[in-house]
Amino acid sequence: MKKLRISLLLTTGIGIALTISSCACRRLSDQPQRVSLIELIANPHEYAGKRVIVKGFYHHEFESYALYLSSDDARHLLRENAIWVGSSSDLKANEKLKALNDCYVTLRGILSQQVGSVGHLGNYKVKIEMIDSVSLLPTRSEEHT
Repeated sequence: MKKLRISLLLTTGIGIALTISSCACRRLSDQPQRVSLIELIANPHEYAGKRVIVKGFYHHEFESYALYLSSDDARHLLRENAIWVGSSSDLKANEKLKALNDCYVTLRGILSQQVGSVGHLGNYKVKIEMIDSVSLLPTRSEEHT
């Protein structure tokens, strides 16, 4: 009887430990992953459905909302060097995006599960959506002050 109780306690303890471990792993996977824009463009399937933090040059105009590798890429509409920026349910993030047009920014959101033809007329390969954080990327001189 004593061995049965010990066995039950051990089994219960192991079950609780595994549950706690599983929850901790889930919380870790909810953490956004810092990824370069080049990595997202080159390997979108690897990040599809995941929360990411990415930096780039944000440009929007009529029917075009994108994060480019550089301001030159945006000026010349090099869409293969960009990802589509979907609207956010976070109104503050949307307002901040509008204010930061033609600026280098950091975005935090979820990379779309849909990869291939996304954005206006399907001109982009990748889309970031559900953006919940937008910030201006400081210049080198601003970082050191």
